[in-house]
Amino acid sequence: MPFWRKDKKNSSKDEDSNGSIVDSKPKEKINYKARLEHRQYLAQESPEPVYNISECGLKNVPPGVYSKCKVLRKDALLLQNNELTLLTGGGTISDMACVLQVLNLQSNLLEKLPDEIGSLKELKVLYLHHNKLKKLPESLGQLKKLQSLNVSHNALKELPNSMGTMHHLNTLDVRSNAKLIKLPKNLCQARAIHVLEMDVTNFQYPPSNICEQGTEAIMKYLCKECDIEYISPSDYHPPNVENGKNSNGGCLNGFHEDPYEQIVKSNLKVMEKNKEDKIKEMLAMEKAREESQQKEAVLAANVQIGKKKLLTDLAAEESKREEAVKKMQQLRDKEKVALVGSLASVENNTDALISQLMASNARHSDPQRVLEELEREKKEMEDQLTIKAGEAGKLRAQEVKKEMQRLMEEEMRREQVRRQYEDGKQAVINNALTVDMENDKALDLVLSSKGKHQDDLISNLLEDEKYQREAFTALFLKQDSRHKEISSQVEQIQKELASLTMVEMTKKDLKMEFERDVMEEKRQTLSKMLMQLMDQKADRAKELQDRLKELDNTRSEDMENYWLIQYQKLLDSKPKKMVEAEAKIEPALKDLLTNANAEEYVPVLALRNITVKQLSYMKDHDLAEFGIHNSYIRQKILVMAGEYVEKQGHLAEKMSGLEDTEGGAPSAPPIGAEPSAPSKGALEEEVNGGDPEGGAKPSAPLAEPMVVDTFKSTECVICLENKCNIIFLPCGHVCCCGKCQSEVTACPLCRKTIQQKIKLA
Repeated sequence: MPFWRKDKKNSSKDEDSNGSIVDSKPKEKINYKARLEHRQYLAQESPEPVYNISECGLKNVPPGVYSKCKVLRKDALLLQNNELTLLTGGGTISDMACVLQVLNLQSNLLEKLPDEIGSLKELKVLYLHHNKLKKLPESLGQLKKLQSLNVSHNALKELPNSMGTMHHLNTLDVRSNAKLIKLPKNLCQARAIHVLEMDVTNFQYPPSNICEQGTEAIMKYLCKECDIEYISPSDYHPPNVENGKNSNGGCLNGFHEDPYEQIVKSNLKVMEKNKEDKIKEMLAMEKAREESQQKEAVLAANVQIGKKKLLTDLAAEESKREEAVKKMQQLRDKEKVALVGSLASVENNTDALISQLMASNARHSDPQRVLEELEREKKEMEDQLTIKAGEAGKLRAQEVKKEMQRLMEEEMRREQVRRQYEDGKQAVINNALTVDMENDKALDLVLSSKGKHQDDLISNLLEDEKYQREAFTALFLKQDSRHKEISSQVEQIQKELASLTMVEMTKKDLKMEFERDVMEEKRQTLSKMLMQLMDQKADRAKELQDRLKELDNTRSEDMENYWLIQYQKLLDSKPKKMVEAEAKIEPALKDLLTNANAEEYVPVLALRNITVKQLSYMKDHDLAEFGIHNSYIRQKILVMAGEYVEKQGHLAEKMSGLEDTEGGAPSAPPIGAEPSAPSKGALEEEVNGGDPEGGAKPSAPLAEPMVVDTFKSTECVICLENKCNIIFLPCGHVCCCGKCQSEVTACPLCRKTIQQKIKLA
């Protein structure tokens, strides 16, 4: 069911005040729903503190109205001129307790008020007139700030006794309540009442004669009945009122003005202001209209002036045009006269032509005359053709002669130019041939001289190469066997000295004194032999160095170090991978291949990372697969590899036997032992005078001998950290490392003076 009223359709009759039915025009239909929505929208959007939904045909308060008043901070709620029977539906009345000051419920169908009306603590104006109220709730007395109460035109029988507590109530209207015949006694406690409107004739208490005297008499009567002193409203100061003002605004004689009236006045002021603004706008519009009219008048005057000027210009142009037309007419008249004259002359010529044609026609009408005329014309034509043909032949002959003469002259000029060109060409050819012959002769001389010089250089180079080869061959053949023997003996002596030193140190640690003299004698013998071999090696190196110096001095400047440079180029031309592989090859394997005259197969085994031990396990066909096609070399390599591995095994067993038995001493190698083949590095070192890089200029022999990898020695007796790798001569002890030997002058074991130091690998 909607909460707004719907008008009855086809309502054509109304009742008058006496209840009689009178005819009237049908009322216009009102859309209360649209009006309600419009007023709710205005109430929510307007900054005014008024929530006005009056005259909307409401039967119930719309939902959420009370909470909206609280949220929007509306001071006044206007619900008058509706059909409300209850105040439910809008929410909880207590939601407006802190904001609502004006509540207008007039002209509705209310029969009672809810007790929650007393929760509106800030309410100051309450309009309940023109309803059907029969009783007011006692909670009405809780409205301590209520200033104006209108309950007229209702059906009240009595007023609540709690109204005496309304200390701010100054206006009370109880008119048109037929059953209300007395006022409550404690109403005298509401001392602020200065306007009390009531029906004098209906009341029994106070008596009607008192009621006729006015509000002051009524209040005095009630005070007397309650035995309290009467205080005039002008002298009474309600609670929370000081110096004629309260916290909510101004007052009048200690009593607050009607806030609803203030709201109405403020609205009227706003309307007046809006009206004045509209009047100002209308005046401004009128002024603007007058200005626009003035501008239009000026514009019309300008248009009129322009129009007159345009008409004047048009009249002037029209007069000019008429004058031009007159002149044109005169010209046309003159042309017409001339044309008539020309037509007359043409007619005369036409008449003459016609007469000639008629005469000619008359002549041609006779056939004999026509034939004669034709014959005569034919003869004349033949004569003319004969004359013209003869003249044309003569002219053609003359032109042919002239053309032939011109061609002959042109041909003669061409022949002359050709002869000149041929003569010049022959001269140029002769000069070019002469120059070419001279150049060829000079070139032959230069080439012959260069060829001779080149032949001489080549012959010299071949001779130098031959001499160098012979010298190197003789030198290598002479020195090779002795050098191998010395190197082998030095290597064996170093090994034996190292072994003796280790055994001697072991026995010394075990405090074994026997055979000490024998070992010392052997060590001294080996030391002397080592020193002799070192001296012999130095002498050989010096001799080789002297011979190389002699060869270097005899060689020419252009062929200096020729073969050594070529050899170095061959070494440098090896692939990087092959050079790295050869650098990583096992030295023992390299020496083995050198002794087997298979040095060319070093890169083959180096690329495959073959060791001596792996080589000893291989077969003949394995080496053949590697590319070693000579069966003799294959057998020799396998035999030497097996001997090397077996020799290493015997040496290891011998060393372990010496350590276990603690007796016996290694003896020096026999003098007649077959020396081992020197390595390629040793050979190059000896050829180059101790310089392994193969430099052209020989250098002095090194003070230290070739480093030989002998054995894993014990720790240094000085630092006890590094391995022993230095041989002291002449005692032959190996008991010191390379770092500590620089500060040692006497052997740490035998305390003999050190004459020479040899470094082991």
